[in-house]
Amino acid sequence: MSTALHFREFGNPDGPAIIFLHAAGTTGWMWSEHCARLQEYRCLVPDLPGHGDNRKIDWVDARHAADLVFESLLEGRHYDEVHLVGVSLGAYVGLELLSRYQHDIGTATLSGLNILPVPDRALLRAVSTLSTPLFRLWPFARLNAKMLNIPDEKVAAYCNAARRTSLAALHKATLEALSYSPPNNLDEISVPTLILVGENERELMHTSQRVLVKTMPNALAGVARDGGHAWCMEAPELFADALRRWVDCGTVSPGIRALETWSRTSNAA
Repeated sequence: MSTALHFREFGNPDGPAIIFLHAAGTTGWMWSEHCARLQEYRCLVPDLPGHGDNRKIDWVDARHAADLVFESLLEGRHYDEVHLVGVSLGAYVGLELLSRYQHDIGTATLSGLNILPVPDRALLRAVSTLSTPLFRLWPFARLNAKMLNIPDEKVAAYCNAARRTSLAALHKATLEALSYSPPNNLDEISVPTLILVGENERELMHTSQRVLVKTMPNALAGVARDGGHAWCMEAPELFADALRRWVDCGTVSPGIRALETWSRTSNAA
């Protein structure tokens, strides 16, 4: 069975390419509204292993997923520019892509990423083991959507995407996130990277963000006002604007609070 990832393309085929990596338990569907707002770019949207159209491909770990994204979307292809976007699970895969293939990537935007030890990890692992079999059930999926503050008009589509997720992949990915160890070459990643977090996310995410921007030489931290872990779906217009400004100009959207003054041009020099 081929391990090439299925992906969809939207927007301008001659524009700068942006690879969108989705969260766990959903599919590339979550980027539909963003791609519609970013028609000037060539939007490349894969389903990650174990999800959606690629649910029959085993989820191994974020590093393996990064290799598959590179082989399926980047290797042997020629784009004038390539930019990377990842949220939650997609952010872990994105960080691995930066670690291994940074010379193929112009900028990165990562949100909802934790690289620090998780308190009560054993308890959370047990909860994941018990709850994963329920994930695709409609009432459970709706509850999860509400906990993530998914807008009401998107809940049904979110639940449908959840039902197309391999439970084995979801469980393995969740356990990996609880024990994730970042690449050991973070200080060598020179790609201009916007590390985002929702204002209402757990403090652990905020602390992790600060560690990342202190370690990665060309990283900037930004906080989405009033946002939760799924703020990209709560406020797709803001997320699209933040992405456009970062890709085109290296500046931060007014809706994002930057934690320091930063210039992509001067830092990357």
